[in-house]
Amino acid sequence: MNTMWLILLACLPFLILLLHLACTALQTACVRATAEPGGSGPRGRFRTVLGVYAVRGVLVWAPSVLGILVQLYFTTTTFREYTVLVPLWEYPRLNPLLEYGPPLLGLALTLLLRFGWALAPAASAYEGLGPLAALRRSWSLTWGRAASWFRALAVALPLGGLTVGLYLLLQAAARPTRSWAASLFLEWGPDNTYGAYVAGVLAPIATALLLTGALTLPLAHTTLAVLHQRLARTRERQSPDPAVTPA
Repeated sequence: MNTMWLILLACLPFLILLLHLACTALQTACVRATAEPGGSGPRGRFRTVLGVYAVRGVLVWAPSVLGILVQLYFTTTTFREYTVLVPLWEYPRLNPLLEYGPPLLGLALTLLLRFGWALAPAASAYEGLGPLAALRRSWSLTWGRAASWFRALAVALPLGGLTVGLYLLLQAAARPTRSWAASLFLEWGPDNTYGAYVAGVLAPIATALLLTGALTLPLAHTTLAVLHQRLARTRERQSPDPAVTPA
């Protein structure tokens, strides 16, 4: 069992890299498809947009991971076998705030950062910005004005609801793959019933994730590319002309 979890953890970075490569290719293609014919066109490079995805992923998930680590630190006691007085925070039932507070706060920060940086890949692909500059650009476009974040929220909520709903439907439809995956594992893999059980559990999840990504990612990236261009044009029109200065 431990070997299987180690294999899954070792494969996780490669899966994340493949996901970022696919998202980068889709975002670059969607930005080029939605660019105005008479404009200068997209200026971002593939590796620059890929760097935006990597930096954004690390910064977005850092609060959630940190919250879980803080929770584990404060809710794990080293005095389970002894009857001694220990601090209050080492007993999660006595202080629920230290048990549920850090993960919930980390999740809230993750959602806030993910929403504010949703336009970063599109900004990098269209304007040729680096990772940090694209994050700042996305944050300023999203939170610059009340109308901007309202429009971004009106786009993000339907996309998120569509993704979650489609994933649940596809996972329910892919339940027959559970028995097929377990049978194939026992037939072609090692004689391990627990491994077959894990393969059967992961098969519908993997199938639903792949189909959900294939169906929703092109729409999501195209919508975000259009939203970025409209918010950027709106900000350019509303910003004062730096060349005009009062006498």
